[in-house]
Amino acid sequence: TQLYILIGALILGLAGGFLLMGRDVTLNVNGTTSILHTRGLTVSQALNGAGYKLQPGDEVDPAANTWLNTVDEIKLVQSRPVLLWVDPDGTVSQLTSAEGTARGSLVQAGISPADEDVVRVNGRKVGLDDPLKLGQGIALQYQPAFPLQITEKGDTKTLAVPASELLGLSLWENGIKLIGADKLSLPFGQQVKAAMQISLVRAVPVTIVADGEETKTLTGAATVGEALQQNGITLQNLDYSEPDEAS
Repeated sequence: TQLYILIGALILGLAGGFLLMGRDVTLNVNGTTSILHTRGLTVSQALNGAGYKLQPGDEVDPAANTWLNTVDEIKLVQSRPVLLWVDPDGTVSQLTSAEGTARGSLVQAGISPADEDVVRVNGRKVGLDDPLKLGQGIALQYQPAFPLQITEKGDTKTLAVPASELLGLSLWENGIKLIGADKLSLPFGQQVKAAMQISLVRAVPVTIVADGEETKTLTGAATVGEALQQNGITLQNLDYSEPDEAS
């Protein structure tokens, strides 16, 4: 019996000595690596000793209950609050996420973004798969893209434009430059909130001679009469124009 007691005491002494000595493991927190000297028996104990208390949503590898004697490196990605704004309705929600990209956070929120959709993080436009700084709360704005069909001189092309952007800005960003006299079938400053179909009539130079005075201007008018009205000229009584105002 005394022999068993001595052996048990020896084992406890060795274990206690091992714990007092501790060991070094590599600790990677949100992408930043350091060497951690710990006396913890498990991954969670090592993290607690380093000042990292695991929170819901945190991602740790290996698992928190893993015995430390088989571990050389611990990776921890801390979750962070994400304030999610979804256009065009302006729906706001909040989630806790350890995802490192905007796409990852959107998928976590139940949204499957398309590559042409637009996202902004803290007001700055970023790519769906651009790496985001971990461990810090963010405001994430999601602008799904809608199809915009634009017809010019009988030719129709389809663009993908983000929700809530101004129509004119969307055209400009897609290489369609407008001047003030060009004629759009919808207002230049209208917000994109759904699929849209528009027509574009480019302005052309015209010369108007009225009462001996010559005016050179640009117009997107469909008829001579409309072009005259745009320039403050209204035909009355015996007035006439060449070509005819209906032309």
